[in-house]
Amino acid sequence: MMESKLIKDGLKVMGLVFLFSLLSIYIGLYSPIMGFFINLVLPIPIAYIVSKYNNQSSLIIIITVALTNGLLLGMTGGMQLGAMMIVNTVVGFGLIGFVVGSGVKEGFSPRITLILTVAAVIFSTVITNQVIPYLTGTGYKDVINDIVNIINQNSQFGEFSETVKQIVPLIIRIYPSILIITSIITGIVVYYISTWYLKKKGLVDKIYKPVKMWYFPRILSLGIVIALLLDGNIFFVNLLIVLLFFMFLQGFSVGLFYTSRLKNPIINFLYIMAIVFLNFLLLPVLIILGLFDMWFNLRKFK
Repeated sequence: MMESKLIKDGLKVMGLVFLFSLLSIYIGLYSPIMGFFINLVLPIPIAYIVSKYNNQSSLIIIITVALTNGLLLGMTGGMQLGAMMIVNTVVGFGLIGFVVGSGVKEGFSPRITLILTVAAVIFSTVITNQVIPYLTGTGYKDVINDIVNIINQNSQFGEFSETVKQIVPLIIRIYPSILIITSIITGIVVYYISTWYLKKKGLVDKIYKPVKMWYFPRILSLGIVIALLLDGNIFFVNLLIVLLFFMFLQGFSVGLFYTSRLKNPIINFLYIMAIVFLNFLLLPVLIILGLFDMWFNLRKFK
């Protein structure tokens, strides 16, 4: 009975992964943002299998899913795409889902599971960014240069093309911090939606506290001071950006804490949308708010 249920669940996971992978690729061509959001749910089926069955069975399913996914997508989009999907399944969402599911199954605290999920996303992103260029023959610098060339060749951009030329070297310098910040955001979102689903299935008892209750240790502010003093070094420039992101995250949680007290989900939604569309205006405000909360406990936490 258990074996037949495992096979049934394995086939479901295989179908879901293939469907979501297909959607993320083809919808992502027209809307990269939608493609990104679809990618966020890909670890969920893997996390479900890992949290429900033993590691040996889970690994067999993950490898089978990776090979099947690569073969099917290779048949529809070419062998290069198939190879990329095998890599993405194993060291991408497969690894992330495995970490989430293992954290739940092994009884790790919600905080540890969240940290491990974020670490898995960072590791996965770094490895994927090293492997994919070998399969495609292009790296992130090539992509950036292609975008610049397209802008330069299109006269309607005018002076904007000169601005882009000046920004590109900066983007290349701070690319590591962009990669880490994107991975942190992805890891947080994946953790919450995965554990929410697993809780609905009765596989999770506790989920880490909501973002509105988040706070970080004060020692991070010392790291900001050190990074500012050594900002001539590219490592410390990237470190500064990551630390400022944590301040932004704490400031965001402060704002969410107070908007949530109004008990109106529309207010919370408008607050988040304001940050999305007015991020350059609100970013410094939330960073400062996060620093103040770190030192003066604006939310009066004990």
